[in-house]
Amino acid sequence: MNYRRWLITVFLAWGATVPGPAQITRTTNRPEKESRARPRRYQEGPLTARDFRGKVPRDADGKANPLLAFTKTDFRYDWKSTFTRRNRKHYLVATEIDLYSVMLPQHSWNCTPRDRQLLDHEQGHFDITEAQIRKAILQLKAPSSRRLFRSSGNSRTRAVQRFEENLTRFLEPFVTASRKHHQHYDKTTRHGRIRSAQEHERKKQKLELQRLAQQIRSRAPSSNRSLTSPE
Repeated sequence: MNYRRWLITVFLAWGATVPGPAQITRTTNRPEKESRARPRRYQEGPLTARDFRGKVPRDADGKANPLLAFTKTDFRYDWKSTFTRRNRKHYLVATEIDLYSVMLPQHSWNCTPRDRQLLDHEQGHFDITEAQIRKAILQLKAPSSRRLFRSSGNSRTRAVQRFEENLTRFLEPFVTASRKHHQHYDKTTRHGRIRSAQEHERKKQKLELQRLAQQIRSRAPSSNRSLTSPE
């Protein structure tokens, strides 16, 4: 059985502080607005001006938002499982868990799409989210995380609910770390306006992503990022 969930929404903005704590949801049906422009996976390559399809919001007086760009990203996961039943109890075993980050084009906008420095700054935000996903992937590969692949309940629905509760709880620290890094990035670079700081932060981000990618490859039998159930 295959499942898909999206849980942590991270709001990023050029010219404003990052809003309050991200909300964690376990929505079964795809939101209507999101169906207009599919989520963009990080593995599809660097962001382009075409990825920002949202409209610039206006205030009550009809004035356009003063920010130059706004990017919205998510932490998401897909998973596959098998079920068994013994003594009136249902047991779930996740055979595969796929953690990944996405950018939501329908909810992201860019007033100056030809500004390469601005686009690079927004890419830095997407890189921060992806870095935390990769750290979560590495942690999920650790022996101490094997328990996350299994759950049980008095019904199949309850077993699924417990599995998702455990996985969401596991991801929460990475969400918190991601938001702190986003805030530090904007504060240090003044939302990309300080060129030297921007270049320094982007260099660090790229090196970290390379390091994490190498660690993931060294622990996996193939290039697939999905995590299979441990024996």
